[in-house]
Amino acid sequence: MGVIDHPDSNGVACGLLWNALDISPGVLIHSFCNQIKHYHDSPFAASVRPITPRPGLNLWPNPIDAYAWLDGVAERGALQVRWRDAAGRVVRDEQVYGNGFGVLLAVGQLSEGVYAVELLHNGDRLGVVRAVVRR
Repeated sequence: MGVIDHPDSNGVACGLLWNALDISPGVLIHSFCNQIKHYHDSPFAASVRPITPRPGLNLWPNPIDAYAWLDGVAERGALQVRWRDAAGRVVRDEQVYGNGFGVLLAVGQLSEGVYAVELLHNGDRLGVVRAVVRR
């Protein structure tokens, strides 16, 4: 078995300190020290980018014709959807059921225009997304 001598040293290779039994003329295989070495001398960034958080709610398709999927809803069970027109008036208030991933919204008899779709769970607001209804 080999031990990496200086794993944080610069360069493309590292030295090994052998502390195994001598089995000459046998061949020691699977001793790739470069697979474990910590490279910090590269001019390129060798790190993992942080995960970018997704927006809270995402409506697709938007503009809506008949149905839309409201993605990013982690709640399960009964949810309240409140549709507000451009003036801020509540024009539709309905109950939908979340499956832990999102909810299916039906435009129904809403006229064409821009709406704010507000999602609530037990009275707590989960988020608001802008929706355009176009037929």
